[in-house]
Amino acid sequence: MDLIKEHHDYGIKPELLSLDFIAGLIVGEGTFYWTTVKKTNKKIPVFALRMHIRDFELLTNVKYSLGVQEKVYEYQHGGRHYSFLILRSYASIRKIIKDIYPRLTGYKKLQFLKWFKGFKDSDRFESIYYIFKSIFPELYM
Repeated sequence: MDLIKEHHDYGIKPELLSLDFIAGLIVGEGTFYWTTVKKTNKKIPVFALRMHIRDFELLTNVKYSLGVQEKVYEYQHGGRHYSFLILRSYASIRKIIKDIYPRLTGYKKLQFLKWFKGFKDSDRFESIYYIFKSIFPELYM
């Protein structure tokens, strides 16, 4: 789906957010983890950013600014209403690493480093581990 069309469908004005701003949101609200796909029993990397439903527009603009194709979901759990951006595709995971990793700080950077090391042992995503060797050599120390 065209990203601008999706904004129009939701009645949201597209706004380009800076990568530094997005990294700040991720440090506060994002998470990096691995999950197992039931059909194949293989682990895949996931990046997720979950916020209150009032921030649906903000998450849609994060998606737009990153240029990723995954949609922003709305769901309710435990009496709370959330908006949720979850990235699992190869292209989106690469984009998060390239654009966001250099801007991370604190505990979220440590969480990212542990998550990144998992790529080395992944059949489907192993190439991501080696793609960034010349760009971010500190990830391989």
